[in-house]
Amino acid sequence: IQLLQNSVRNTESDIYSKSVEYPWQRSVAFNKVPYFINHSDQTTSWDHPKMLELMRSFSNFNDIRFSAYRTAMKLRTLQKRLCLDLTSLSDIISVFEEHQTIDSPNKNIDKYIDIAEILYYLQSIFTKTSNEYPQLVNVTLTVDLALNWLLNIYDLNRTGSIRLLAMKMALALLCRGNIEEKYRYVFSLVAYTPTDNDACDVVDRQRLSILFQQAIVIPKQLGEIAAFGGS
Repeated sequence: IQLLQNSVRNTESDIYSKSVEYPWQRSVAFNKVPYFINHSDQTTSWDHPKMLELMRSFSNFNDIRFSAYRTAMKLRTLQKRLCLDLTSLSDIISVFEEHQTIDSPNKNIDKYIDIAEILYYLQSIFTKTSNEYPQLVNVTLTVDLALNWLLNIYDLNRTGSIRLLAMKMALALLCRGNIEEKYRYVFSLVAYTPTDNDACDVVDRQRLSILFQQAIVIPKQLGEIAAFGGS
């Protein structure tokens, strides 16, 4: 109870509290994970009210017969709501390159980042997007929704951290960019150079498995996992 009270007191200084309107209030748990209080019915939710609206809107596509088209429509709706259709792959790459500590390939795959780091990256990325499309991007709201989405797919238990690799891949897959450039970037996230310095970068079975595990949860969160061999 004391932790919840402290988190409510800290909300006023949280710039992201402006991403919701009454009767909703944004607060944060002890591990900095945001949650939302609905004062009209005295309930709480891990999901932003705009994210709740977005998830309900996915039911509009359930009449689409073929799963590939249905999934594509849901992804497109999600992409536009998060302003990722306006966010370039080059901006995403540059933000991570500017702010990320250079690690060895093994450390990079296994590295986890906390809420503060996630927000820092998202704020930097969507500020660039806003500079290009100032009339179309509400940075505070977009960052909060993107954080919500990343936690929904990679941190269901709200532990307060996700794999850095997962964040990079998820944003790259849904952003604006050439499909071949996306393939190259995603490959680079898990590739490594063998001991032979003259050899090309490669991906082994373990790294490929990690990549697929991080990718498959994206359609799973949309309720479309069965079409991709999952359950």
